[in-house]
Amino acid sequence: KVFMGAQPEEYIIDPNTELLKKWYALSSERIRLVTYAPENGGIPDFEEFMLQHNIIPSIGHSNATRAQLVHSRATHITHLYNAQRPLQHREPGVTGHAMLEDAITGELIADGFHIVPDMLQLAFRIKGAHKLELVTDSMRAEGLGNGISELGGQKVTVKDKQARLDNGHLAGSVLAYDDAFTNIQKFTSADINDAVQMSSVNQAREFGLTQKGNLSEGKDADFNIFDKELHLEATYSLGRRFAR
Repeated sequence: KVFMGAQPEEYIIDPNTELLKKWYALSSERIRLVTYAPENGGIPDFEEFMLQHNIIPSIGHSNATRAQLVHSRATHITHLYNAQRPLQHREPGVTGHAMLEDAITGELIADGFHIVPDMLQLAFRIKGAHKLELVTDSMRAEGLGNGISELGGQKVTVKDKQARLDNGHLAGSVLAYDDAFTNIQKFTSADINDAVQMSSVNQAREFGLTQKGNLSEGKDADFNIFDKELHLEATYSLGRRFAR
């Protein structure tokens, strides 16, 4: 619970394989990714069930040390840098573990608030475009401008493109995905091909979405059109244009 972020404490539970089995059945086997803190025990059976059922094991909201993580079978890190034991000179933590393990894919919230540009660039240099995925971590106030909102029963104030609890902690984001796509190119040395890799190709590969991820014959015609300044002009889903 050290890195619970904006999650209400009363809803946080330790990894529980039997409960996961129940939820997996109730979801009609649609659960595809689970975030958990591996330092909290019961992990071998928990990870084994996920891997057997095509669920991505993702470390997040975790205070685990590198020593606690070296035997983890997790292949993914939930919002790299945020809500996790940080990289330090005597303890790599969750962030350092993600940087050291080539097989791990990490998420980035590229809004400039959750992660400063230099740290986005560091992750990009170490992990590369093929092992990073852009996410928004957006909550319900995304797109509504400044004002008061709610997250898990907690008051959230949105101001200057930041969502925060009364204690000042970030409460998710109000980042739009097209802005994440643009920001990663502004904040790092990533080019547009890298941004496409991190915003589409990697996710389709990791989740086994064979009809998504690139434009080729027989695949879904899902794509966006940007102008030269990287402003979103149009969105197409299954070949149908949606108004901007």
